[in-house]
Amino acid sequence: MNNLLNNKGITLVELLAALALVGIIVTVAGSLVTQTYQSNSKVQNEIDLKQQTNSILTIIREQITEENMEICLVDRHTIRLDDDGQAPYLYSNLITKEQLTISELYIENLDKSSTTNAPLNIKQDTSLNGKKCITTNNYPTSIKITTMIESDTNKENKKYTTSTIITKRSEEIDIALSDGENPGEDENDDSNDGDVATNDCSKLNVKGSNTITQNSLTCLQPVSISKGSTHTIDGAVTFNERLEMKNSAKIVVLGSVTIYGELNMKKDSKLIVKGALSFASGSSFTQPAKGTICVEGAVSNPLQNENIEANQGTGNCSY
Repeated sequence: MNNLLNNKGITLVELLAALALVGIIVTVAGSLVTQTYQSNSKVQNEIDLKQQTNSILTIIREQITEENMEICLVDRHTIRLDDDGQAPYLYSNLITKEQLTISELYIENLDKSSTTNAPLNIKQDTSLNGKKCITTNNYPTSIKITTMIESDTNKENKKYTTSTIITKRSEEIDIALSDGENPGEDENDDSNDGDVATNDCSKLNVKGSNTITQNSLTCLQPVSISKGSTHTIDGAVTFNERLEMKNSAKIVVLGSVTIYGELNMKKDSKLIVKGALSFASGSSFTQPAKGTICVEGAVSNPLQNENIEANQGTGNCSY
């Protein structure tokens, strides 16, 4: 009789034991999931800190290697770079991750002369009013920056610090290349007849006044026109990658221009196109208010950018 009763179900003790075992399994599994999530989150925070800190340094390096800049930490998310006091570069989107801030910033000019500005030394508790600035000079600049991800408890704040010394780009020698001249080229080498040049845009990266005689020129690599340089291209040119024009840089193209990448024009830069100008699908035009474009031919402008000026048939693009 007892055996029959035992076979009909489980006892209360067995039920409680089973529930306790299930509870232990759930607790352990939940703990493992929580620990894994916290570990992944911590690793991701470290990656974000390093990436965004290096991004800030890259932006500063790109600007001050070309010319002296006033660097200001406006707030814990914004850096202002100003070369003339008129139209500063305001980088307010340096920090893209919530709760990530610029905790400390130290910048010093390394010439050690009596006329050098005092170092910019901003600590975590420094009060910011937009006037914490330093102006770089022609000597190397030492930069140390600390970013931080804030947490609800200060004990869990994550910081990352990196430093570098930025050396100013030396002035290139101004040169003028005569038509068809290519230093180092064998006079008997007729592999290039001068009608088509592909990926031969290095002359555009030379500072000075240059004339490039080609019926068709294709730039497969990014091109950066130095500050104050003027380049004249007798034929057509295609830019497959980024075209950056520094302050007061000028390009005069007697043929047509096709842009597949980004056109980035700095203050007082000028692009003059005597032929047609075409922006391909996927191209972009940034900082249009800082530079000007003048086109005498037809304009293919899928960007619908009103800053692209056309003087079709009028010949009004003077240079």
